[in-house]
Amino acid sequence: MKKHPWPGNIRELKNLVSRAAALYPRIHITENHVEKLLDKTLLEKSEERVSNDMPVIKEIEKQMIIKRLQANKGNQRRTAQDLGMPKSTLHDRLKYYDIDITSFKV
Repeated sequence: MKKHPWPGNIRELKNLVSRAAALYPRIHITENHVEKLLDKTLLEKSEERVSNDMPVIKEIEKQMIIKRLQANKGNQRRTAQDLGMPKSTLHDRLKYYDIDITSFKV
């Protein structure tokens, strides 16, 4: 982290911490996690992958929901809790993103 130029100063650092907490909840954040979040080529590839139909922030939200559903084996209550949103909001987002909840249940 000391080698990163931090062009956004403290805002960029706060953003990194927020993203790390959201993407790796209940996990000890390691240097590898931080490197992945700081990797510009990874960010560029994800931006290229996003279609013009969906803004980047929506695609990120969708991927975070999917990741937490996988980790929680489809448990919507725990997923909503992990994401810091009411269960009803998660339910609305599942419909919006057309995410099939049955594919996550074991």
